[in-house]
Amino acid sequence: MVRMAVAPLRAGAVIEFKDKKGILLAICKRLEGTSLRLLTESGKEFSYPADKVAHVTSHMLDPTLSDPHLKERLAAIRDRVLGVAGSIELADLWEFFSGSETDGITLEEMARTYFGESTGSDHQSALLRALHDDPLYFKKKGELYVPKPAEAVAETRRQLAEQDRRQRERGDALAWFRAARLGHTPPRPEGLERHIDLLRGLAIHREDFAGYTEAAGLLHELGEEVPDGAFGFLVEIGDFGPDENLMLLKEGIPTGFSPELVAAANEGLAASPVVLEAAAALASLYVPGGSPQLTCGPGGLPRLDLQELPAISVDDSETRDIDDALSLERLADGFRIGVHIADLSAAVPKDSPLDREAFRRATTVYLPDRTIPMIPEAISHEAASLLSGQPRLALSLFADVDTEARLRSFFFSPSVLRVERAATYEEAAEMLEDPAHPLAPLGALASKLREQRIGRGARVFERAELKIRVAPDGTITLKKRQGESVADVVVSELMILANQCAGVFCAGRAVAAVYRVQPPPQEEIAAGAGAVSRRFLTMVKKIQVQTSPGPHWGLGLESYAQMTSPIRRYLDLVMHRQLRRALGEGDSGYTEDALREAIGGAESAVEAAHNTQRWSNKYWLLKYLSGRVGEPTPAVIQEVRDESYLVQLTDYLFDIPFYPPPGRKYQVGDLLEVRVKAVDPRKGLLKVQEAGGRR
Repeated sequence: MVRMAVAPLRAGAVIEFKDKKGILLAICKRLEGTSLRLLTESGKEFSYPADKVAHVTSHMLDPTLSDPHLKERLAAIRDRVLGVAGSIELADLWEFFSGSETDGITLEEMARTYFGESTGSDHQSALLRALHDDPLYFKKKGELYVPKPAEAVAETRRQLAEQDRRQRERGDALAWFRAARLGHTPPRPEGLERHIDLLRGLAIHREDFAGYTEAAGLLHELGEEVPDGAFGFLVEIGDFGPDENLMLLKEGIPTGFSPELVAAANEGLAASPVVLEAAAALASLYVPGGSPQLTCGPGGLPRLDLQELPAISVDDSETRDIDDALSLERLADGFRIGVHIADLSAAVPKDSPLDREAFRRATTVYLPDRTIPMIPEAISHEAASLLSGQPRLALSLFADVDTEARLRSFFFSPSVLRVERAATYEEAAEMLEDPAHPLAPLGALASKLREQRIGRGARVFERAELKIRVAPDGTITLKKRQGESVADVVVSELMILANQCAGVFCAGRAVAAVYRVQPPPQEEIAAGAGAVSRRFLTMVKKIQVQTSPGPHWGLGLESYAQMTSPIRRYLDLVMHRQLRRALGEGDSGYTEDALREAIGGAESAVEAAHNTQRWSNKYWLLKYLSGRVGEPTPAVIQEVRDESYLVQLTDYLFDIPFYPPPGRKYQVGDLLEVRVKAVDPRKGLLKVQEAGGRR
């Protein structure tokens, strides 16, 4: 603080003090002990600590004059001081003093240096204001001013220039936003993308957004509600679509592949051993019941030639990443079941750029309006996909069973496969229900495999599934599947069989693998088949993914290692590499530590994908229901709560709180009709009201 008094501090003295508005003038009307009674240039009167006075000028005014007269005199002094302050160049003063060694300079000394020996009180007042308004060059140290180091001045100048740039860009962005809102498309100014990113971050992360304060200020200036208005505004200016998937953005799931990865996938497709004509020329044919005849397939790996083996794939009609196929051969006293899995490990080398990208994604993400593949389509939909009529590399499991589906033996082998037919679940069900079809025995075998698992304590549940699809034009279609067809049972049980054999195979050779283990619940639950109850879901324990084998309670198996969907799940691809390593095909697998790292990384990405899938399914279902407000729909009581119920809309397999009319009581399992009352897909809200009594 500067205490360079040039006049006594008494009634009538004109002083300067610091205020949040800057340096202000005032007259001391009287002394009040350690305080002064001040009248400011704006006409305010109050008490002020004497030791807080910044500067006592040489001016004296008659304190007995009226307040208007005193304000007029103070204004005249202020105007003279401001006129002088506007001409001061602090950079000149700083350059003069910065080269000298000094502990500090007084305000009076600085004024004499700048204005000359004839300096007066107004010059000191002007300099005081300049130093207060521009702290770039000097640092306050008690009553002295110390010139800042050149490096500090340069850095501050850089920061101020950056601040000016950001303020200018902010103003340009606001102007662009307002024009875009009116339907104009002016040139995009520099820095606009950063401000759009701020609004995107606010829309996606809301209060959790790291740039919330800056983004909220921007949105407030646009006259929008914070934070809810961010999404609507971005839709208004065309940056977001009205159905933008914010969860997809929040989880950071990439929706496309870089040009480099696409090029790598296309190059792999062109040179892939999967599609070389040499694959079709392999001569030796596997003979059921005999010793497997190996042939040297593409890449030099010994592979079974199974191109003449009748095999079918079973998938939904829109599926393009076909990663499994089935075959069945009669033996003298039983059957040989074949489960053939696309050999993605042959097309995606470990630690390659494509492999690292697959690890980052960990899974294919299936959403109602799109599919986001784990691997570029050139491989996932073409080179590795088990397309009918095309030679493809596979990893085949052959399980020999008797007529009661009791497992006698099994073996894994790399193979070359040519799928005979790609069937939908509906088409496969017709084949399996035709006694004359070669695959018909699979229906009975799969049922017996399931019975064996139930006998070991497995829990099998009636499945109800609602598939939501959104066409490019936005049309939403729902397809509900209740229960299982024979094709569902066959595919499910044979995939479980393959994963069971993979677990047994790796465990028997002490190979670290991706085992899925489920401990039993603390409370005993009856084994068997039936509908899933909410109480059951609260009792079962979460499946653990680990490198050592252990029982899977829900499946009734002692060892289970999932490997049947390598195109869609990264950890299944990892399992293929472990299996091939166990088969003696080089050191392409993982150490146990590397396997744990792969599991940890993949599991977090899978959780993000599941979050996105749940959000997306709910959003599109609610959007569908938003067009059915007022329509009745059947429901069933799922849970009784204190003041409400949890009901499931049975046509949509959707659970929602329900508040009945006063006095109306229900029990779990009661059927009723409700009406859709209100829907907000973006907020995930659905309200229903009773449409009638019990059904």
